[in-house]
Amino acid sequence: GAQVQTFSLIEFANVVNELTPEAVAADIAKVKALGLPHKDTTDDDLPMASRLYLALRSFFENENLDAMTVREWPEMPNTFGQWPYLGIARLADEGRAIGIEGDADGALCAWMAESLGLGRCYLSDWLEHDEETITLWHVGAAPMSLCEPVGTPGGPRIAIHFNIKKPTVIEATIRANMPVTVFRFWRLDGKYYFTAREGGTMKPKRHLMATNALARMKDDPREWFEEMCYRGMPHHVAVVQGHHAAFFKRMARVMNIPFL
Repeated sequence: GAQVQTFSLIEFANVVNELTPEAVAADIAKVKALGLPHKDTTDDDLPMASRLYLALRSFFENENLDAMTVREWPEMPNTFGQWPYLGIARLADEGRAIGIEGDADGALCAWMAESLGLGRCYLSDWLEHDEETITLWHVGAAPMSLCEPVGTPGGPRIAIHFNIKKPTVIEATIRANMPVTVFRFWRLDGKYYFTAREGGTMKPKRHLMATNALARMKDDPREWFEEMCYRGMPHHVAVVQGHHAAFFKRMARVMNIPFL
Protein backbone atom coordinates (compact mmCIF):
# COMPACT_ATOMS: atom_id res chain seq x y z
CA GLY A 1 0.00 0.00 0.00
CA ALA A 2 0.88 3.67 0.04
CA GLN A 3 3.57 4.82 2.44
CA VAL A 4 4.59 8.32 3.52
CA GLN A 5 8.23 8.86 4.47
CA THR A 6 9.59 12.06 6.02
CA PHE A 7 13.20 13.16 5.64
CA SER A 8 14.76 15.90 7.75
CA LEU A 9 16.58 18.98 6.55
CA ILE A 10 19.71 17.57 8.21
CA GLU A 11 19.47 14.42 6.11
CA PHE A 12 19.03 16.52 2.99
CA ALA A 13 21.94 18.80 3.90
CA ASN A 14 24.20 15.78 4.35
CA VAL A 15 23.48 14.70 0.78
CA VAL A 16 24.01 18.25 -0.53
CA ASN A 17 27.39 18.55 1.19
CA GLU A 18 28.62 15.07 0.26
CA LEU A 19 28.31 15.61 -3.49
CA THR A 20 31.69 15.57 -5.21
CA PRO A 21 33.01 18.61 -7.10
CA GLU A 22 33.15 16.41 -10.21
CA ALA A 23 29.44 15.54 -9.98
CA VAL A 24 28.53 19.19 -9.48
CA ALA A 25 30.69 20.33 -12.39
CA ALA A 26 29.12 17.73 -14.68
CA ASP A 27 25.64 18.92 -13.77
CA ILE A 28 26.57 22.58 -14.26
CA ALA A 29 27.57 21.66 -17.79
CA LYS A 30 24.12 20.13 -18.31
CA VAL A 31 22.44 23.32 -17.07
CA LYS A 32 24.53 25.49 -19.39
CA ALA A 33 23.63 23.20 -22.28
CA LEU A 34 19.98 24.18 -21.77
CA GLY A 35 20.86 27.66 -22.99
CA LEU A 36 18.93 29.44 -20.26
CA PRO A 37 19.84 33.13 -20.04
CA HIS A 38 20.44 34.84 -16.71
CA LYS A 39 18.06 37.61 -15.69
CA ASP A 40 19.70 38.83 -12.47
CA THR A 41 21.84 35.80 -11.57
CA THR A 42 25.29 34.66 -12.71
CA ASP A 43 27.15 31.42 -13.30
CA ASP A 44 28.42 31.74 -9.73
CA ASP A 45 24.94 30.71 -8.59
CA LEU A 46 24.96 27.44 -10.54
CA PRO A 47 27.10 25.22 -8.25
CA MET A 48 24.62 25.37 -5.34
CA ALA A 49 21.67 25.09 -7.73
CA SER A 50 23.18 21.88 -9.09
CA ARG A 51 23.84 20.57 -5.57
CA LEU A 52 20.20 21.09 -4.61
CA TYR A 53 19.00 19.43 -7.84
CA LEU A 54 21.31 16.43 -7.46
CA ALA A 55 20.34 15.98 -3.81
CA LEU A 56 16.61 16.04 -4.62
CA ARG A 57 17.13 13.59 -7.46
CA SER A 58 19.09 11.25 -5.21
CA PHE A 59 16.13 10.93 -2.83
CA PHE A 60 13.90 9.89 -5.74
CA GLU A 61 16.42 7.31 -6.86
CA ASN A 62 17.84 6.00 -3.60
CA GLU A 63 14.56 5.94 -1.66
CA ASN A 64 12.53 4.68 -4.64
CA LEU A 65 9.97 7.48 -4.32
CA ASP A 66 7.01 7.77 -6.70
CA ALA A 67 6.30 11.36 -5.64
CA MET A 68 7.95 13.89 -3.38
CA THR A 69 7.09 17.26 -1.91
CA VAL A 70 9.60 19.72 -0.50
CA ARG A 71 9.09 22.09 2.41
CA GLU A 72 11.49 24.71 1.15
CA TRP A 73 9.99 27.83 2.76
CA PRO A 74 11.88 29.29 4.61
CA GLU A 75 14.36 26.55 5.49
CA MET A 76 16.26 26.05 2.24
CA PRO A 77 17.22 29.65 1.40
CA ASN A 78 18.16 30.20 5.03
CA THR A 79 20.30 27.06 5.15
CA PHE A 80 21.81 26.94 1.66
CA GLY A 81 21.53 30.55 0.52
CA GLN A 82 19.38 29.46 -2.43
CA TRP A 83 15.92 28.36 -3.40
CA PRO A 84 15.69 24.91 -5.04
CA TYR A 85 13.26 25.94 -7.79
CA LEU A 86 15.59 25.63 -10.79
CA GLY A 87 16.27 22.05 -9.74
CA ILE A 88 12.58 21.36 -9.09
CA ALA A 89 11.67 22.67 -12.57
CA ARG A 90 14.28 20.38 -14.09
CA LEU A 91 12.99 17.37 -12.16
CA ALA A 92 9.41 18.11 -13.21
CA ASP A 93 10.55 18.26 -16.84
CA GLU A 94 12.19 14.86 -16.38
CA GLY A 95 8.82 13.40 -15.42
CA ARG A 96 9.37 13.40 -11.66
CA ALA A 97 6.25 14.00 -9.58
CA ILE A 98 7.41 16.78 -7.30
CA GLY A 99 5.52 19.33 -5.23
CA ILE A 100 6.57 22.36 -3.23
CA GLU A 101 5.57 24.09 0.01
CA GLY A 102 4.92 20.71 1.64
CA ASP A 103 1.95 20.00 -0.66
CA ALA A 104 1.88 16.19 -0.63
CA ASP A 105 -1.45 15.92 -2.44
CA GLY A 106 -0.15 18.35 -5.04
CA ALA A 107 2.76 15.98 -5.64
CA LEU A 108 0.22 13.15 -6.01
CA CYS A 109 -1.57 15.23 -8.66
CA ALA A 110 1.69 15.35 -10.60
CA TRP A 111 2.16 11.60 -10.06
CA MET A 112 -1.33 10.95 -11.45
CA ALA A 113 -0.60 13.05 -14.53
CA GLU A 114 2.69 11.28 -15.18
CA SER A 115 1.26 7.81 -14.49
CA LEU A 116 -1.69 8.41 -16.83
CA GLY A 117 0.53 9.65 -19.64
CA LEU A 118 -0.80 13.20 -19.53
CA GLY A 119 2.65 14.80 -19.47
CA ARG A 120 4.32 17.34 -17.28
CA CYS A 121 2.41 18.99 -14.43
CA TYR A 122 2.60 22.64 -13.37
CA LEU A 123 1.64 23.11 -9.72
CA SER A 124 0.40 26.67 -9.41
CA ASP A 125 -1.31 29.14 -7.16
CA TRP A 126 -4.76 30.35 -8.21
CA LEU A 127 -3.83 34.03 -8.13
CA GLU A 128 -7.03 35.70 -9.31
CA HIS A 129 -9.95 35.24 -11.69
CA ASP A 130 -12.79 36.96 -13.49
CA GLU A 131 -15.85 35.63 -15.32
CA GLU A 132 -13.71 33.98 -18.02
CA THR A 133 -10.07 33.61 -16.98
CA ILE A 134 -7.84 32.38 -14.17
CA THR A 135 -4.44 33.97 -13.56
CA LEU A 136 -2.08 31.17 -12.61
CA TRP A 137 1.18 32.10 -10.90
CA HIS A 138 3.84 30.49 -8.79
CA VAL A 139 7.34 30.95 -7.47
CA GLY A 140 9.33 29.75 -10.46
CA ALA A 141 9.37 25.95 -10.67
CA ALA A 142 7.22 25.26 -13.73
CA PRO A 143 8.35 22.59 -16.21
CA MET A 144 10.20 24.51 -18.89
CA SER A 145 8.68 22.32 -21.60
CA LEU A 146 5.32 23.99 -20.89
CA CYS A 147 6.79 27.51 -21.21
CA GLU A 148 7.47 29.75 -24.16
CA PRO A 149 10.67 28.72 -26.00
CA VAL A 150 14.05 29.66 -24.58
CA GLY A 151 15.27 32.94 -26.02
CA THR A 152 11.81 34.29 -26.87
CA PRO A 153 9.71 36.77 -24.86
CA GLY A 154 8.38 34.83 -21.89
CA GLY A 155 10.94 32.08 -22.35
CA PRO A 156 12.66 30.60 -19.26
CA ARG A 157 15.35 32.67 -17.58
CA ILE A 158 17.32 31.96 -14.42
CA ALA A 159 16.39 34.59 -11.86
CA ILE A 160 16.39 35.68 -8.24
CA HIS A 161 13.24 35.06 -6.17
CA PHE A 162 10.85 37.98 -6.45
CA ASN A 163 10.37 38.30 -2.68
CA ILE A 164 13.29 36.88 -0.71
CA LYS A 165 16.04 38.02 -3.06
CA LYS A 166 18.01 34.83 -3.45
CA PRO A 167 18.58 32.57 -6.47
CA THR A 168 17.54 30.42 -8.26
CA VAL A 169 14.11 30.37 -9.82
CA ILE A 170 12.78 29.99 -13.35
CA GLU A 171 11.06 33.12 -14.60
CA ALA A 172 8.85 32.23 -17.54
CA THR A 173 5.38 32.37 -19.06
CA ILE A 174 3.42 29.24 -19.84
CA ARG A 175 3.06 29.22 -23.61
CA ALA A 176 -0.09 30.64 -25.14
CA ASN A 177 -2.70 28.86 -27.29
CA MET A 178 -2.33 25.57 -25.45
CA PRO A 179 -5.33 23.49 -24.31
CA VAL A 180 -5.08 22.83 -20.59
CA THR A 181 -6.88 21.07 -17.77
CA VAL A 182 -6.82 22.66 -14.33
CA PHE A 183 -7.44 20.02 -11.68
CA ARG A 184 -6.93 19.11 -8.03
CA PHE A 185 -7.08 16.08 -5.74
CA TRP A 186 -7.40 16.88 -2.01
CA ARG A 187 -8.57 15.74 1.39
CA LEU A 188 -11.27 17.17 3.64
CA ASP A 189 -12.89 15.65 6.73
CA GLY A 190 -11.24 12.29 6.24
CA LYS A 191 -12.00 11.71 2.56
CA TYR A 192 -10.72 12.73 -0.86
CA TYR A 193 -12.32 14.96 -3.48
CA PHE A 194 -11.45 15.55 -7.13
CA THR A 195 -12.18 18.41 -9.49
CA ALA A 196 -11.16 19.41 -13.02
CA ARG A 197 -12.09 22.03 -15.61
CA GLU A 198 -10.85 22.69 -19.12
CA GLY A 199 -9.63 25.77 -20.88
CA GLY A 200 -6.82 27.20 -22.97
CA THR A 201 -3.89 29.50 -22.30
CA MET A 202 -3.62 32.97 -23.78
CA LYS A 203 -1.06 35.74 -23.68
CA PRO A 204 -1.07 37.30 -20.17
CA LYS A 205 -2.39 40.84 -19.92
CA ARG A 206 0.51 41.97 -17.69
CA HIS A 207 3.99 40.83 -16.78
CA LEU A 208 4.41 38.85 -13.57
CA MET A 209 7.69 37.78 -12.06
CA ALA A 210 8.40 34.07 -11.49
CA THR A 211 6.15 31.72 -13.56
CA ASN A 212 2.67 32.65 -14.74
CA ALA A 213 -0.12 31.86 -17.16
CA LEU A 214 -3.53 33.18 -18.14
CA ALA A 215 -6.13 30.51 -18.85
CA ARG A 216 -9.52 31.18 -20.44
CA MET A 217 -11.84 28.52 -19.05
CA LYS A 218 -14.85 26.86 -20.67
CA ASP A 219 -16.88 27.39 -17.47
CA ASP A 220 -17.25 30.49 -15.31
CA PRO A 221 -14.34 30.37 -12.82
CA ARG A 222 -16.28 32.43 -10.28
CA GLU A 223 -18.85 29.71 -9.61
CA TRP A 224 -16.18 27.00 -9.55
CA PHE A 225 -13.99 29.01 -7.16
CA GLU A 226 -16.85 29.61 -4.72
CA GLU A 227 -17.80 25.94 -4.67
CA MET A 228 -14.19 24.83 -4.23
CA CYS A 229 -13.63 27.23 -1.33
CA TYR A 230 -16.67 25.76 0.37
CA ARG A 231 -15.28 22.26 -0.23
CA GLY A 232 -11.90 23.14 1.28
CA MET A 233 -9.76 22.89 -1.85
CA PRO A 234 -6.13 23.98 -1.21
CA HIS A 235 -4.77 27.05 -2.96
CA HIS A 236 -2.57 25.03 -5.34
CA VAL A 237 -4.05 23.72 -8.56
CA ALA A 238 -2.37 21.37 -11.03
CA VAL A 239 -2.19 22.24 -14.72
CA VAL A 240 -1.51 19.79 -17.57
CA GLN A 241 -1.59 20.15 -21.32
CA GLY A 242 -4.69 18.89 -23.08
CA HIS A 243 -8.35 18.44 -22.19
CA HIS A 244 -8.83 15.61 -19.69
CA ALA A 245 -11.76 16.57 -17.45
CA ALA A 246 -13.96 13.69 -18.61
CA PHE A 247 -11.07 11.28 -18.15
CA PHE A 248 -10.46 12.53 -14.59
CA LYS A 249 -14.18 12.22 -13.85
CA ARG A 250 -14.19 8.57 -14.95
CA MET A 251 -11.08 7.90 -12.88
CA ALA A 252 -12.64 9.48 -9.80
CA ARG A 253 -15.75 7.33 -10.28
CA VAL A 254 -13.65 4.17 -10.43
CA MET A 255 -11.79 5.24 -7.24
CA ASN A 256 -15.08 6.11 -5.51
CA ILE A 257 -13.97 9.73 -5.02
CA PRO A 258 -16.57 12.54 -5.29
CA PHE A 259 -15.97 14.63 -8.41
CA LEU A 260 -16.98 18.28 -8.20
